[in-house]
Amino acid sequence: MYIIIKWQGKKYLAKMLENYKMAISIDGKDVPLDQCRQCGRWLSEDEGCYGDGYCDGCAAICIHCERYFNAKNMVPPKKDGEEYVCKECHMKEAKKLWAELGDIPTNQNEEIDVDWKDFDKGTSIYDIWHWFEEEYDLTVAKDLMGI
Repeated sequence: MYIIIKWQGKKYLAKMLENYKMAISIDGKDVPLDQCRQCGRWLSEDEGCYGDGYCDGCAAICIHCERYFNAKNMVPPKKDGEEYVCKECHMKEAKKLWAELGDIPTNQNEEIDVDWKDFDKGTSIYDIWHWFEEEYDLTVAKDLMGI
């Protein structure tokens, strides 16, 4: 099957090789192209697609698992200097911290009895729960407590 595609500002008659893969002829040579699954941009092998076929504008690498993902499936940095993290690693980090918090002693007023992370002794556990929900975009009861 042949279709017309636009690559680097020019139109080419392209032969379909497989899903998201085409070949165009330039100076008698077949040049294979991949299509970004997010934005539809055509890329040569030199330009390349990352992960499951996303261009550099649509892909991001997770600093924890070092896999490429569609940028829409990543948690963007909240502060300058931070890196992208995939949603899976982001949730693993939240669950790890939640387990750590479970080992922190509390008093009868439901406040932590020792300093923990950026929270001072005497911080209400409910304030920490709200921090979890804001920082990790989750619901403590559903996502961390399984209620």
